[in-house]
Amino acid sequence: MRELLSRPDIDDVVIIISRRARLLPNTSLALAPELARDVWLLYLGTEPRVRIEIAPHTAIAHALGWIDRASPGDQLRFCLGEEDFAAGDPRFAAIETARSRGIDATVVAAATGRIKVRATQLRDALLRGSEGRQRFIELLPSGLDPQVREAVWQRCRQGLEPVEAIFARRLRELLPARCAIVPQALKPLSPGRVDPVYRLHDADGRRLVARYAGDTVSDETFDDPARPKPRRRLRAAQLALQHVAKLRASGLPRAVQVPAVVAFDSATRTLVTTEVMPGSPSLAEIPGAGAASALHGRALGAWLAALHGAPPPPDGFWSGDIGDGPRWIELREGLLQRAVARLVRHDAMQALAERHRNADLPIGVIHGQLCAAHILIAGNDLGLIDFERAVTRGDAAFDLGKVLALGLARCGLRAFADAMLRAYLEASPPTGRCQIATRSLEYAIADLASDQESDTDRTDGRELARRLLALPAERVARWSGQPALDALVHG
Repeated sequence: MRELLSRPDIDDVVIIISRRARLLPNTSLALAPELARDVWLLYLGTEPRVRIEIAPHTAIAHALGWIDRASPGDQLRFCLGEEDFAAGDPRFAAIETARSRGIDATVVAAATGRIKVRATQLRDALLRGSEGRQRFIELLPSGLDPQVREAVWQRCRQGLEPVEAIFARRLRELLPARCAIVPQALKPLSPGRVDPVYRLHDADGRRLVARYAGDTVSDETFDDPARPKPRRRLRAAQLALQHVAKLRASGLPRAVQVPAVVAFDSATRTLVTTEVMPGSPSLAEIPGAGAASALHGRALGAWLAALHGAPPPPDGFWSGDIGDGPRWIELREGLLQRAVARLVRHDAMQALAERHRNADLPIGVIHGQLCAAHILIAGNDLGLIDFERAVTRGDAAFDLGKVLALGLARCGLRAFADAMLRAYLEASPPTGRCQIATRSLEYAIADLASDQESDTDRTDGRELARRLLALPAERVARWSGQPALDALVHG
């Protein structure tokens, strides 16, 4: 900053802060962008030639907005760190527009290579509380006096907030402005999550659910529960729910309730849907026997058969440079790799994983995450939520295996899981039914081995997976012809 202010061709400096919250590693805490503004103010003191702006969305898009503010004859210098400058950014091609209007615009490199401090180190020290204070203060840029260093430490400690609180503030701003919804009673469904989901109602009393992914940097965390959801996952959920709505209009069974899209804002990655079966518990919240009946299972099996058998939308849910095929592989590999890693040196698990990696199978729309938390039960009603991992090029057995894993792990869900698979097979062509059942069982074993569920009465998943992998092939073949999980486990 000092170097920029010392340049004779620069009169004023505008610091643009991304609106993204900064997550602290391995926590559900974050630092809001307003904190970055306050820290800059502490750094700068009363410097009159510097102003600070928080971008509504991305910092670069906001910076390029200065082209529209400038007049012919003005000079604009867009400043990037040395590494970013060397890599180039195609978004800055927009400065050609400025030049055509007589504005002297160019991109310059800031001398950031000499800055040894990294934000990750500062955040790690911040999390250590009083034990990290000295390290935090030492990591701050040189040239700051002790009083400023102490003030920065105190402000950052005060600025630690739960992610859900920051996102709730964001949604209260975005929903009226971008989705024409005035939120009332906005509350997180599950407090303490790093990617919170919110329940609310609008002025008309509609019960709604809001999801937000505008603060995520990239798509690198497709299926990592410890990090915020990728931006494109909400776009995929929107397209998947709209696809299901079209199928319902043309005959998809209505025994299973799913959310309806109310609003989606692409710029801020904000998705609002109806709340399915308001107040109803999920299977994860109903421990013990009797959580779901064979009636629910048959409804789910028939619904999944219709979903999987319907033609997928030609453009998929993950359009662009990612595509549904790679997303399906990532989803499948995430499960198989976790299973192999947790069953160390288990040849049968390795062989199962290889079979599924090399299989040439029919493809279609799958939900992608039929875990206990996403299946709602109330009386005879059944609901499915969270279509964020849906793809149009997945193996149907992946969905079925998730439900079978619930039945294998919880005795009270075996009638439900058995009825689901039987109804699915009854609605499928006779040829290939045994293969579908076998693949579903293998995905169920992988799910048990990965041991991701958190049901309080769940059997040790890895031990059960080992037992099932040791079953003779003839016994598995008999089960595939007439599925009954009790007979498989105890027979």
